[in-house]
Amino acid sequence: MSNQTILSSIFILSWLSLLFMKKEDIKRFFPVGLFATVTSAMISKQVSRLAGGYIQ
Repeated sequence: MSNQTILSSIFILSWLSLLFMKKEDIKRFFPVGLFATVTSAMISKQVSRLAGGYIQ
């Protein structure tokens, strides 16, 4: 099994897990997940710029 297949299946399964969650839980944890995603992307971009663009 290739790495691409594993990564794709993890991505799809994580989104499918939302179907089994209670609506209250989604409302409770979605803002935190969104905040973590945005800050992680911003930090990754800054580190890439500081490293001269060599990190991809």
